[in-house]
Amino acid sequence: MSQFKQITEHIMRLEVPFENIYTAVFLINTDNGYVLVDAATTESDATGVILPAIGECGVDVRDIKYLFCTHLHGDHGGGIRFLLPHLKNAKVAAISHRAIELYGSENVCTVGEGDELCGLCVHSLFGHSMDSAGLFDKRTGTLILGDAVQLYGITRYGCGVGFPDEYRKTLLRVLELSPQMIIASHEYYPLGSVALGDGVKAYIKEAQNAFERIADFVKANAAIGDALAIAKKFTEEARVSEPDMPSLQSSTVKALL
Repeated sequence: MSQFKQITEHIMRLEVPFENIYTAVFLINTDNGYVLVDAATTESDATGVILPAIGECGVDVRDIKYLFCTHLHGDHGGGIRFLLPHLKNAKVAAISHRAIELYGSENVCTVGEGDELCGLCVHSLFGHSMDSAGLFDKRTGTLILGDAVQLYGITRYGCGVGFPDEYRKTLLRVLELSPQMIIASHEYYPLGSVALGDGVKAYIKEAQNAFERIADFVKANAAIGDALAIAKKFTEEARVSEPDMPSLQSSTVKALL
């Protein structure tokens, strides 16, 4: 059975299987109750993986005060509607007002930059999507990123950036926050999901370099005019020397054209 594993003194991570990878769900202990971060994808994720794992680590679901959604993509928000009936004392917290449409105003509180959930600070981290957000635990200087920092992506989900200018701002924003640790929701190529201390700057620098490499390639090949063809060309050429390079997403190429 999948179990939550301790990442810091206050934060536990559950790796919920998703295709041949995983999506992370986090459980954060605060003085005012627990905050659950993300809800994976399906009903079986919610009731067959997440809820049993919460029970296994000795946490009463009645002590969960918020279900924070880093963004509403299906592999992070898909399980919310299946978890909500079990989280009697929790509200969904999300930046996007679309969460109200999905889960009802009585179940949702919309949050923004600088808002706090049980002492954890919300930061808007747009670029991957325009509802991407992170959660900062000031006690240990840990920033949970969700999918906000992509590096080169993972497997067939290569670097996914819908809003390039916002993404560049987010990378700078993470550096400005000076976290002591960052944790992403997937094992992004080539640096994985966690960076500590000076490794945080190296992680963000790698993300900046990766995105500008992609942007320069798209600009140089813009005459092709076909986002899918450009994405395929980038992946094929990169894999000559980097066989583990994820497949660049054509949506990112479209955003850059």
